[in-house]
Formats: sequence, C-alpha cells, structure tokens
Amino acid sequence: MTRTRQNAARSSGRRTQRPRLSALASRRTARSSRPALVTERRWHVWLITDRAHGHVTRNSLYLVHYIVGPGALEQSYQPRWLLLDDGFEEYIQLVDDFKLAGNGRTFSEYCLSREDPFALAMGASLKVVAASSLWS
Repeated sequence: MTRTRQNAARSSGRRTQRPRLSALASRRTARSSRPALVTERRWHVWLITDRAHGHVTRNSLYLVHYIVGPGALEQSYQPRWLLLDDGFEEYIQLVDDFKLAGNGRTFSEYCLSREDPFALAMGASLKVVAASSLWS
C-alpha cells in the first residue's frame, strides 16, 4: 500500500479551503516591544561523588549528580573551576580528601567515617540513594 499526500479535497470531505485561511496562517506577527524572557535549564545538584583524574588541577573533572525531576537523577562530569564558581568548595574538598586517602572504602563509607557534620550528611544521603536504587 502506497502512502499519498493529503490534499484539501480528500481531507475535508471534498470541500475547498477558505481562500484566506492559508494567508492568515502564514502571516507574520508583529514583534513585541517587550524583550523575551531568557529561560535557562537549571538542575539542582544532589551529590558530587568522584574525580576523574589523579592530580588536582583547575580543569579536573568531578562527577556531579543532578536532580532533573521527581525521583530522576542524571550525572555528568563538570570542571573544578565551574564548581568552585558555583560555591561547592566543601563538596570538592570532601572528594579530594577521599581520593587522597585512597583506601578500599566507598565514598559513602569514607564520609560516614569522618567526624564533621557535612561529611556525615553526605554519607547518610548516599546510603539513602543506594538503598532506594536496590528496590527500584
């Protein structure tokens, strides 16, 4: 069976289109004097859990987990300078300390073994993420 293009006679029950309808549809609208709102897609950072390279440089890449919707996370590597500009110094310092320690523990185990409240909160949130991913 071959596909055919629809035309006015077939799609409208053999009635012809109104002559001004196509002109009305193709008419350009006037630009408004109000500038358009710039919309940026912003995601909330959930965790920063890993660094891609061994040495710390300005362009070191860190694994960032973003909340993109209810129950939906995405991850990507972001450069160190960008994260520092956005105010994630504590997260980056925690990841750097974890990489420097270099023992066989996971990031959540390392965070829970530290004494400071920020690291404990990070470790607890990682355990929640790990537990929820087991059941989904």
